Amino acid sequence: MDANRILVTAVVTVSTVLTACGARGQPSESAAILLFNGSGASQGSVAALEAILTASQLDYATVDSPQMNRLDEPALRRHRL
Repeated sequence: MDANRILVTAVVTVSTVLTACGARGQPSESAAILLFNGSGASQGSVAALEAILTASQLDYATVDSPQMNRLDEPALRRHRL
């Protein structure tokens, strides 16, 4: 995969940063970045993006496939993609 596709896939849900892995429920609404770490995401790319977000002191929340599937449009729009 090219870098843009990896970034888009892993960041499809990049919207807020949490310094810890969030709870298994819904992602934090205060996080500006959602980082998708679910089905189809490269774990190496997710780890690299987490390192960049942490080093940049950005708040993010990770979201897996079941969590992503539970997000409705208004909830998703609260985050930057």
